[in-house]
Amino acid sequence: MKNNKEFLKCVEQIEKLFWYDTVTFLDCVLTDDEQDPQYSAITVYGRLEMVVEFEKLYSGKENYDVNSLLLDNNYTQDDIDILSKKMQQEKPLRDLIHNKTDK
Repeated sequence: MKNNKEFLKCVEQIEKLFWYDTVTFLDCVLTDDEQDPQYSAITVYGRLEMVVEFEKLYSGKENYDVNSLLLDNNYTQDDIDILSKKMQQEKPLRDLIHNKTDK
């Protein structure tokens, strides 16, 4: 690698863009219609897990999880509960789709 400092700056910029897109996606999930959702709570949670992993590796945040990340970024416990509920509602459909495509 030519310049480690430039590489790290690039990684930081990519992470910021990924975080911005994830927050936008999360906000869509949180405000999505419960009867006819258009956004995947499970997918956004996976992205949040990636951000947490980055924070652990890059910033050394040991006991960091998605809830900590959200609370640190001004989301509320109600927001976390809504996300969790939407993930639970989505899981049976996702399992059904994956079971059909796994055959």
